[in-house]
Formats: sequence, structure tokens, C-alpha cells
Amino acid sequence: MAFDGMTLRDFLGHMAAKTPTPGGGAAASAVGALAAALAQMVVAYSIGKKALAAHEPSLQAAAESLTRARGLLLALADEDAAAY
Repeated sequence: MAFDGMTLRDFLGHMAAKTPTPGGGAAASAVGALAAALAQMVVAYSIGKKALAAHEPSLQAAAESLTRARGLLLALADEDAAAY
């Protein structure tokens, strides 16, 4: 089951269904990916602000790390479902 192209509505429908997958691991991974996306939004708003110019390198690094984390977490959701 590939979750990365699924709508939130569809994912929730699958989660609510009386089926073994997706389960807790996929749910935890999806929530982690959502948290990473929210952190990316915060970083995106921070990049380029004059008051945060001294932190620009760290913000850029954080943006890249969060992009990777979001992708990894989505992949882990798929792996969890496949492992069942």
C-alpha cells in the first residue's frame, strides 16, 4: 500500500477500516511526516528574515534535513504496511 500519493481522506478511511494495515506503525510514521512538514513551514517562514540572518545556515540545513525526514517517514509507513 503506497501512502505517499493517497489523500488524507483516503488514508483515514483505510486507517478506520477493519483491516490489519495500515496500523499503528503507519499512523506513527504519518504523524511524524506531518510534524516534519509543520517544522518545514516554520523554517520556511524564518529563512530570509533580517532578524534571523545569523541563523540562515542552520535554517537552510534544517530545511534540507526536514525534507529528508518527511520522505523517510512516508517510506516507513509503506514499509510498516508491507511488513505485516
